[in-house]
Amino acid sequence: MGQKGEKKKRHTGLKIFLTLFLLLAAAAAGLGIYLYPAYRAAGYLAEQLELQKFDYTLEVEIDRGELDQRKRLLVNTLAELTGVSAGELC
Repeated sequence: MGQKGEKKKRHTGLKIFLTLFLLLAAAAAGLGIYLYPAYRAAGYLAEQLELQKFDYTLEVEIDRGELDQRKRLLVNTLAELTGVSAGELC
């Protein structure tokens, strides 16, 4: 009778272990399937969006006649600092 009890305990422990292992494997597979599209999209963006492929130019035109005295002073100061004339800066 002692051997039957030990066999039964061993089989129960093995069943619990296999059940937990299969649940863990299923969860890992589900997570992989769920995250795979995001992984591929991130890889595509990493390949296509390198900083060397983009060039940005920003141009702003300021009407000096519409500026108040403080803003004209700012433009003149920036012109002196950059070495560009105030007309070109605007």
